[in-house]
Amino acid sequence: MQRAHARVARAVKVGVLLRPTSCDKCHATRRIVAHHENYDESLRVAWLCDPCHRTRHYEISPRVVTIEDARRVLSEALAERD
Repeated sequence: MQRAHARVARAVKVGVLLRPTSCDKCHATRRIVAHHENYDESLRVAWLCDPCHRTRHYEISPRVVTIEDARRVLSEALAERD
């Protein structure tokens, strides 16, 4: 993961990749970061604003966000153990 980020930073610095001024998804012009779907393809990135980047990571790997969700996940895990 760190190697992919470093490769992108170098590619931007030398002009191989151009960091756009707006988000690929929502077109916002706030801080734009490189998002990797696959770290093995380190220079293949989507340029996303922070909110879209967080959303994309949540879509890939959702986290428990409510007490009800936590109870359900715990209940299912305990049921699997029995």
